[in-house]
Amino acid sequence: MRDIKFRTFDKYGIMRFWEFEKKGKDWTFSLAMYEGDKLMQYTGLKDKHGKEIYEGDVIKHDYYYDYGQSGEYKSFTKCVTWDDIYCGFKPMYATGEYSLPRNSIEVVGNIYENPELLDK
Repeated sequence: MRDIKFRTFDKYGIMRFWEFEKKGKDWTFSLAMYEGDKLMQYTGLKDKHGKEIYEGDVIKHDYYYDYGQSGEYKSFTKCVTWDDIYCGFKPMYATGEYSLPRNSIEVVGNIYENPELLDK
């Protein structure tokens, strides 16, 4: 079973982490949220450095692009979002969707603390 964790980001720029605790047969969870707080769920996945990936994280993906006669290394950044249709988390950007190997992605920030990362 994957860990069920959340984090919140408040209007003062403070990130807080929350997780369920098992007490006997029951699971408990306490979460203090305030107006304007952003809630992000843990995806259950980790990046190539072992860092937990949360909804709202900005990930960088490095890949080898081999089209035509010359290949080159490229990279792009995307935001991790929840997809209601596929019932799962996925990275997305304006031109499409991808399924990425975890050994090629790295968490480089999040959309609340580092929105400039998506402007690249």
